[in-house]
Amino acid sequence: MKAMLLASHSDAVAEVLARDLTRIEEGTNHDEVVWREVAVHACQILNAVRKVVFVTATERTLLPSALDHAISEGYQIVTVPENIRSRLKSIKDIQGNFVRDLSVYQQEWALSFEFKFVDENKLSAHERAVFELREEIARLAGGMPLR
Repeated sequence: MKAMLLASHSDAVAEVLARDLTRIEEGTNHDEVVWREVAVHACQILNAVRKVVFVTATERTLLPSALDHAISEGYQIVTVPENIRSRLKSIKDIQGNFVRDLSVYQQEWALSFEFKFVDENKLSAHERAVFELREEIARLAGGMPLR
């Protein structure tokens, strides 16, 4: 059975196994999903075919705003046990992309920003008024950065 599951690349199989992963803490999972290799493989398939972020129950509790942001961007949050989550660190899915745990999601999110710097002379009157407050605002946050 284990060999068949590890050979599978079906998103339907991965979905069933992923649902089971979230049931481990409740004790209502099927036996196959407690095999770490099978659980990790299911995560690799699911990551390749769906917009998912794998998190632990602790991360769900401690970082709800990050998860809310991921959900608002269309990601499904999949809660996995810590022993599975630790195995997902720095591994790739079946398409060669990194499996998206919370740290990968946050890195992707940070890299998604594109900054376009505008010359001060091209600011509108309203933008200039806000820009003029930069030093006062920076003081409230501890001062302007050195660079």
